[in-house]
Amino acid sequence: MKSRFRTYLAVTTLALIASAGCAPEKPSEAQLRGEIDRSEQPKATAEIEKEPVVVVDGEEITLGEFNRRLQALPEFARARFATIEKKKEYLDSIAQFEVMADVAEEEGLGTRAAVLSAMKDTLAERLLSEVIHERLSMEDIDEAAVEQYYEAHRDDFHTPKARRVALIEFDTRDNAEKARGRILEQMATAEEPIIEFRKAAARYSTDRAVAREGGDIGFVGAPDTETQRPAVAEQAWALAQQGQVTPVFAVDGGWALATFFDERDEHVTPLAEASGEIRNKLYEKRKQQLVDDYVAELRQKATIERHPKVAEGVEAPEKLGTRRAEDIPLRTEEAFETPKNLRSDTVPDETKPTP
Repeated sequence: MKSRFRTYLAVTTLALIASAGCAPEKPSEAQLRGEIDRSEQPKATAEIEKEPVVVVDGEEITLGEFNRRLQALPEFARARFATIEKKKEYLDSIAQFEVMADVAEEEGLGTRAAVLSAMKDTLAERLLSEVIHERLSMEDIDEAAVEQYYEAHRDDFHTPKARRVALIEFDTRDNAEKARGRILEQMATAEEPIIEFRKAAARYSTDRAVAREGGDIGFVGAPDTETQRPAVAEQAWALAQQGQVTPVFAVDGGWALATFFDERDEHVTPLAEASGEIRNKLYEKRKQQLVDDYVAELRQKATIERHPKVAEGVEAPEKLGTRRAEDIPLRTEEAFETPKNLRSDTVPDETKPTP
């Protein structure tokens, strides 16, 4: 039990513990390098790895075990212990780790249900990790499989031409027409007309989620490719240049104005550029299939008895209280300097002084 508990702690401990004043037996620098002292009789590698590098409460940590723990660290962590001095620091942390594992075992932590459950989780994860390592590697994904995937998913590597659109939605055509005249006047004298349009979107648009983005609805494809908002695409692609404003048009049961402020060309990612991404996708897919098949095989061999009636008797956790919509505070600031006193569903009368 003691060794199992220590193994669990070694696997699940991610942070290295600084030295706490223990005085373990120190190995020589030659031992840490895995070298043989020239003054001694040469020994076989297997014998060298059996030599202790630290002894804690009578329990030896051999050079082989030390190297195993070091190699088990992530690559970025191993790089920290490239020098002899850093390896000595790591050895000190192992010594303290062993001291803490002994104390935890003496305190009975190793028999607690939560620890045993976590140990099983760790063992199960390690089992799957080793199965994957033994049965699958990235080299198993050959070029033919990559090319086959690319040909079958060409649309995933094709980016059609598109325009980035700013949209203002209104509840009535009359409000939309009035707003269009005022917006065009303001854009005509503005240093950055598109910014002026987006400020208007934040003031007037009835779609408040889009209003907070200054009317930005993202890239919209050409009318022959756009399927989500074809009416917007038709109007936006009829504009000759950025900053022009569409006529009022019907959309989603309301009325709208639009402009575009960015444009991207059509692009096809070639196989050479996409191969790395494809290889990773195929590897992850095969890995998941391997895990599913392996677990199914284990389940078939195991004897599993289900008692659903017992599970039905477990009380569900208490639900959190539902908040009424009127109890949720609204944001008081809008994007693009929207005045707080302006309602989203009306066009303000600019002849009246703003309070």
